[in-house]
Amino acid sequence: MKQIDFSKLEIEVEIGKFSHEDVRAALGNMLFRNATSLETDQLARKIFNAPQEPVELEDSELRMILDSLHQSAGRYSFIKAIKENAKEATPPTGDGGRMQRE
Repeated sequence: MKQIDFSKLEIEVEIGKFSHEDVRAALGNMLFRNATSLETDQLARKIFNAPQEPVELEDSELRMILDSLHQSAGRYSFIKAIKENAKEATPPTGDGGRMQRE
């Protein structure tokens, strides 16, 4: 499972120049326009409506994003940014964040 903050995606906008961009609406709409399955439609809405914090993505959802970007001739720098900004999700502690009594 991965996490990406689509509200602050670091993208190379010029050679060697990076910018933090909010891509939630643009990416969500692109996925929605190209959706051929309910899963892609749901992913588009998940990204579009995401809060300004990292979004957890299953590996299959990340693959859907990358496949859709490739099929729609997405900019290489945008595809690269998605890959580079995908961080491993922090696994749950197993205790729901509560300490066990002894």
